[in-house]
Amino acid sequence: MASKLYFLLADLLPILAHAEAAPAQQVSFAQLCDKSLWKPGTVAQPGGYCTSDDIDQSKIAPQVFFVKDEGAYLMSAGNPRQLVPGHDTRSVVAYADGCDPNKNPDWWDEVTSRCGGDDFGFDVPTAMLRTAIARKPGATQLCISLGKRNMSFTAR
Repeated sequence: MASKLYFLLADLLPILAHAEAAPAQQVSFAQLCDKSLWKPGTVAQPGGYCTSDDIDQSKIAPQVFFVKDEGAYLMSAGNPRQLVPGHDTRSVVAYADGCDPNKNPDWWDEVTSRCGGDDFGFDVPTAMLRTAIARKPGATQLCISLGKRNMSFTAR
């Protein structure tokens, strides 16, 4: 059975817009290991990955990061970062319902029951999320369904 996380579109849409308007994208560790994204002539670092400077940005579509660490949330991967006004290091995020440590004192139990105990970060192209949202006109939430080996996106 899949675990479901719900995100308010009112919180998510500005994040998608930022990622899509950004001149470049931050990259995930998985992307650093994907040789199809490397610039020609890149030499792997010990461990088989490259540095972010070695990534061909023209091959990275606008994306968000789906993160589980202190809460479960989506954030823009756009570079420069989308920062919370008045903070120079804190990114704007859209928390999954019940998974915001600022609003739910039981956030850790909630996040762990839905996402497991390990922290993670996945890159998700904004086009995938836009497609899910477009399929449900009038939607107010995005749902991420997590399976054992996959995730899917729907709007409601």
